[in-house]
Amino acid sequence: GSVDARTTQVADNDYAHAVALADVRTAANDARSNESLTLIARGSGSAFEKAWQADAAAVRASLQRSGVDVATEWNAYAATHTEIRRLDDTGEWDAAVARATTLAASGAGAQFSRFDQLVTAARDRASAGAVDTLDGIGRSAPVFALLIGLVALVASWLVVRGIGQRIEEYK
Repeated sequence: GSVDARTTQVADNDYAHAVALADVRTAANDARSNESLTLIARGSGSAFEKAWQADAAAVRASLQRSGVDVATEWNAYAATHTEIRRLDDTGEWDAAVARATTLAASGAGAQFSRFDQLVTAARDRASAGAVDTLDGIGRSAPVFALLIGLVALVASWLVVRGIGQRIEEYK
């Protein structure tokens, strides 16, 4: 019962958060790739922009499940993406590429990198918490197994002794 309760707790907390954050990273990196593909397509990337929008929705949904507040960082990157799309859509492709690739704090690269670092660190903490808790459960299992074995032996001895006494009474 104790093991079940602790594993359920891990599944509902640290493990669920780690999975949600892994989903966030996957969708966010896919979105970043689609952003690049819209620029590579030079005005013909509407399919990639639709994919970016779907990835952005997946990021937001997974962030809600993750229990980590990095929405500010994602929103900063998303706002920069909107600006990049505006530049590209109005024929300022060079400016859009510069905004997408610059490592300046106002560029998509730096903003996305900050977001990705925070998500990665949170995912690693959640994963480590799940592993530590499950590892602790595993360490106590041999002790419980030994105790159960001893209790079973004592119970068996008591059963044999009780049956022996009943047989003596019938003699």
